[in-house]
Amino acid sequence: MSAETEKNKGYVESIFYESNDVKITNLRATCCNITIPINRIKDCYVNVRAELMTASFSVFIISFFLTYMTVNAFGAYGLFSLLFVAFAFFWAKREYSQYLELIISTGEKTVKVFDASMSNREHIYKIEKALKEAISETGQKTSDRPANRTSFDTAMLKAVVIE
Repeated sequence: MSAETEKNKGYVESIFYESNDVKITNLRATCCNITIPINRIKDCYVNVRAELMTASFSVFIISFFLTYMTVNAFGAYGLFSLLFVAFAFFWAKREYSQYLELIISTGEKTVKVFDASMSNREHIYKIEKALKEAISETGQKTSDRPANRTSFDTAMLKAVVIE
């Protein structure tokens, strides 16, 4: 037997979740080339960045109104405000692509290991669920803290409960 086999003889690695860039096992969590041992993870949760998404979308909408006003006031020179529209568009696009963040806390450090857009939210919630299952299998207790909810998310949850 090699030294590596002898060293890991007592450990059997069971996989909780695996995709192209994520692998969650009972021994480690690997997300986007970041590997953290499961026994070091104290907490994991999904951070919803609704405030920044709302701000970027609002600036994008307002930029159209400002472009209209500057074109009326300055004529063709007002078209330079289209640069502001382009900036606002790329900011909104960036915020949408990073709308959800998977945060892992090891006690002394908090690390963002994965982010996803709203259209890919099922993937990030599956990763969070697998992480919590792997942590609970090791005997650790994670907090039951929900993701950062906003008033819009609360209203959506109320609508689902009422229906």
